[in-house]
Formats: sequence, structure tokens, C-alpha cells
Amino acid sequence: MSRDLNSVHPSNELRDLVVSWIVLSLCFAIPYIRHLHFHGVLASFLAVGTGFATHELAHRTVARRMGLLARYQAWWGGLLLAFMVAIISTIAFRSTIVFAAPGAVVVYTPWSGIYAVHATYLVSLAGPLTNVGIAFVSWVVSRLAPPIISYYAYITAYVNAVLALFNSLPIPPLDGYKVIRYSVVHWLLLFILSLTLFIVVR
Repeated sequence: MSRDLNSVHPSNELRDLVVSWIVLSLCFAIPYIRHLHFHGVLASFLAVGTGFATHELAHRTVARRMGLLARYQAWWGGLLLAFMVAIISTIAFRSTIVFAAPGAVVVYTPWSGIYAVHATYLVSLAGPLTNVGIAFVSWVVSRLAPPIISYYAYITAYVNAVLALFNSLPIPPLDGYKVIRYSVVHWLLLFILSLTLFIVVR
């Protein structure tokens, strides 16, 4: 398909990605900001930058390789909700809860029925699996590297493990819901993998 995506639905994708990255990073960084922990704040921004950006770009890459129109679109209500939940949970429970749904890659498909479900399945699966891969590699590095590198690698592993597990939940509009619509077995494998990795990293 040769049509430019902006002719279907205009969007400033770079703006949406940057704003989503900043807000989501702040949510993860709140505990470190409270204690003026510079390395924790910086690590949160770097970790979310790798985890969030690669997650969304994985969705987009798979979609475009299938010949589909795809671009990232921020969910402004979700970003506000994520920030409010992070602040309120930190104040109320002294533990930060991150609602990691800042937006999504919107895919325009000319297909319908099982073909559309299959395409959605492949695109959706790419995001959490990317986070799983980054989390695992970062966790291994955190166990082997010198202290300062180990610290940044651990934060990266933790953030990616959270993103993988959260997005694997079978709740619309999360990736897990789109995967389970296509295959319960594949979703179960994804969820078990994400949950196991989260437990190990944490």
C-alpha cells in the first residue's frame, strides 16, 4: 500500500512518542525523585526509553512488514491517568503503581475476519516479546557487570519486565487480549513467560 499514513489519519507520531516516554518515565521515577536519587531518575528515563520505544516500534515494524499502515498514537487520557495513579499510590501506599498504557500503535488493515485477527495477533505479540528479550538480557548483564552498570541494567530489566507483564494481561485494549483472541495457548505461554521473568527480576 503506497498511501502515506497521514492521509488516513494525521498524527504527529514523534511528538506522541516523546510525550509518552517522558510521562511514563516520570511515573517510574517518582520513588527516586522523592529521595533525590539522580541515578534512579536517569535509569528510569533510559529504561523506559528502551522498553517503551522498542515495544511500540516492534508493533509498528511487524505491521509495516505485513504491508499495513501503522503509527503510534498517544492516549492522552491514559497518560493523565498513569501520572495520577503513580502520584496517588505513592502518597497513599508509599508504593508506586504504574498504569503503563500511554498509547498504542494504530494499525489500518484492509482485511477482515480471521485474516485481521491473525494480523492483529502477530503485531500484538511483538511488543511484549521485545520487552521479555530486553528484560532477560538486561537482567543477565546486571548479574555480571560492575556496580554502576549493574544498577542501570537492573532498572532496565525491571521496567521491561513490568511492561511485558502488564501488556500480557488479557484485558482490552492490551496486547494480551488481542493474543488470547487468536490463541489461548499462545497467550498462556506469553503470560507465564512474562510472569516468571517479572518474579525472577524483582
